[in-house]
Amino acid sequence: MIFIDYGSDKELAAGVKKVVEDYEFARYYYSCSEGLFWSRAHALNTGIKKASGDTLLMYDIDLIVEADFLKKISGLNYDRQFYTFSCFYLPAHFNLENKDLTKDGVHYEQNYVGLCAVKKEFVFDLGGFDEYFAVWGGEDDDLYERLKWVGVEREQMTASDFKVFHQWHPSQAPTTPSTWYLTMVDYLYSKKRNGSRLNEWGKLYKAEGRVCLTLFNNRQYYSKHRLQLLEKERFLFFNLLIKDVHELEAGETAYLEHEFRAISKKSKFRFISNSKNSATALNLISIEKIKDFFENFIGVNRKLFNDYFFCISDTKLLFICQKK
Repeated sequence: MIFIDYGSDKELAAGVKKVVEDYEFARYYYSCSEGLFWSRAHALNTGIKKASGDTLLMYDIDLIVEADFLKKISGLNYDRQFYTFSCFYLPAHFNLENKDLTKDGVHYEQNYVGLCAVKKEFVFDLGGFDEYFAVWGGEDDDLYERLKWVGVEREQMTASDFKVFHQWHPSQAPTTPSTWYLTMVDYLYSKKRNGSRLNEWGKLYKAEGRVCLTLFNNRQYYSKHRLQLLEKERFLFFNLLIKDVHELEAGETAYLEHEFRAISKKSKFRFISNSKNSATALNLISIEKIKDFFENFIGVNRKLFNDYFFCISDTKLLFICQKK
């Protein structure tokens, strides 16, 4: 079993590593992804690259399977087929101790879940999951479609035959589609996909290879080129930033740092300025709009960067990037 920890806090990661390494059959890998967008595709690709068997079971951390699940799927035919699985959703606050999951606490059955069994060579031939997909959604649909293109057919297994249980957690799906999500959907259905076209797929991130993360940790980014926003032009707010990033020289590093100040405690709008002047109607913008812009801008332009670091809160924004 390959366990990929995709950038957990160091204290949490140390505890998880200790638990995983208590099992002789399990191997733990930490991917230093702090400041990068969550990428399930990249995390799974890292595990795929580390796996030594001929058959892959790609498995989300929030799933529980019956005790003989691996034995049951080992008897399936993987010649020109791959398998996806349904699951039973468990309710919130479900106590796993002293419970028979096959009888107690089942909330409802879901036909689609992040669990797939497939021959490893088929996934390798396709270049793994397409790492264009990040933040949330799309990577499973894309891989399954590309497997079908090369003649590997999908079979959906039922939760009653292969018992899988999904532990409750708050939904990670956006309540409304973000600009980046719609960009990924357009990419998904554009039929122009060809595996992971960003950096080497499945690369395990290490701290020494993260230039922008190192600058952040050492607070050394202040010496780099500072990017700007057009604070007084709401309609053109991001234009100068976009222009500056695209005009960076190869290997050049730059950063953007801004503080947000709320107009009132109840307002979702923020005054974006490093000055102490009062806010005007021209430089008010919602925090959701700012997050939406950077999610899409970084998502679309990741291939331009050797590395980047991004974090945002209700009070501050920091973006560091190094151009290829």
